[in-house]
Amino acid sequence: MDEKKGQLEKVRRAFRDPYLRGWIPNYFLTILEQGEDVEDILSKMELVMPKYCVSRKFETEEQQSLDEGSEKQNDWRCLLFELSPTVRIFWAEKYNHYINPNGKYQALLGFTDMRERFLQASHESSTELLYRIGWKPADTMCAYLLSMTTNRMYSLSPDAVREAVRLDGETAVRLLDKKVPGEMIVHHHSSYQAWWQKIWMEFLYLFCEFDDPTFLHAEHKTKKLKQQCQVICERLANPDYEQLELEKELRACALLPTQEEPNNVFDKKFIKRQKSALLRAFVCSYLWRCSDWKKMKEHPAGWAMSRNLL
Repeated sequence: MDEKKGQLEKVRRAFRDPYLRGWIPNYFLTILEQGEDVEDILSKMELVMPKYCVSRKFETEEQQSLDEGSEKQNDWRCLLFELSPTVRIFWAEKYNHYINPNGKYQALLGFTDMRERFLQASHESSTELLYRIGWKPADTMCAYLLSMTTNRMYSLSPDAVREAVRLDGETAVRLLDKKVPGEMIVHHHSSYQAWWQKIWMEFLYLFCEFDDPTFLHAEHKTKKLKQQCQVICERLANPDYEQLELEKELRACALLPTQEEPNNVFDKKFIKRQKSALLRAFVCSYLWRCSDWKKMKEHPAGWAMSRNLL
């Protein structure tokens, strides 16, 4: 009972948000705000909930992708998942109604985003709720790839994706084959497949620490894929790989002392590259040695960098 009461209070606070409040029927808000008897409030809520959880089916893929395929961020029903059996049934039944699987992935992204923003629920806990009613870890993996390569407003926590990998290692390995994401994430140009493959290789081996190097050492057809595998092997073998690569870029931009003086330090392209390298260093919390910083400032490129910073 205490757990339900705490969840109800979270939902009440969320529904008071000005942005969200306009999407929720006033009658439903009145039910939630009246009284302190949790069971009474939940029973009244459950009586009206079927009205707002009508299962929708579409005849064409175009209708599906335009509606559920672009899942709205204001789907307030997902905030009631723990409190309403009707809502749980709604999310379980809608899983098999997607003609376009991309709609399924976008719905998952919207579900996790909505619960994080208004209930402060982690993406891991939200995806776990969906798994209990029939959604698959493979959906989380594909949703992650979709969010990384399209201009969507949603993102997905890597921790939630790592848990999906743990639950379904077979699909995680299959996604290394660039044709598989192309089959699971539809209506995208084939050029996306190589990009998805690169993202998934790095995620699986570098973030999830996948310990089977078979794919990395296999004979691949394309030179680009071989190079990507080689880079990942180098990064796995050298814990300082990222820092060494960053310092290499900083030297090329005269942001670290170097024996070879770069040309065209006042060229617009050079300045743009310098800005990018400096931003990357700041994001990585890179620390310069005092002697290196002084030498860098004495270089003409250092003047340009200081002016750009100001």
